[in-house]
Parts: sequence; C-alpha cells; structure tokens
Amino acid sequence: LEAGDRVPADVRVLTCTDGMEVDNSALTGESMPEPRHGRTEKPTTAPTEARNLAFYGTTVLRGKATCVVHATGDNTFLGKIAQS
Repeated sequence: LEAGDRVPADVRVLTCTDGMEVDNSALTGESMPEPRHGRTEKPTTAPTEARNLAFYGTTVLRGKATCVVHATGDNTFLGKIAQS
C-alpha cells in the first residue's frame, strides 16, 4: 500500500516507512491522521487502537507499507459494523 491507496481489506502491517499515516475517519469519526508501524502490539490492545492494523475502506495518507490480509468482505471491521 502507498499514499493515496484505499485499503482493500483489513490488513496487518508487516513493514512500513517511518511516518506512515492512515485516515480512519470512515470508521472512527477521527479527523486526525493515525500513525502506523510494523511492530507487534500487546494482545490486549483493541483492534481500533492497534497501530499495526489498517482497515478496509480507510485511506493511506502518507508512506508505504507491506501488509498481509487478515479479513475480507463481511469479516472486516467495517463489514461487522454493517451487519450489526
């Protein structure tokens, strides 16, 4: 993924450039860009607070990342919101 890309699925960031940021406003309503990194988060970290995840429907504002898909379609964070 790189700046300007819409995230096509829920992904885990494996590696990324320093300063990578995403726009999560579609999910959280937050207007501020949120940083991302490739480090492992604590198991108790909520998915919306994890900085090594990016979600379907959000946009990469800055930087580049190599990711692995972990959810698609109705199994994405946004898909689960739509189902509820």
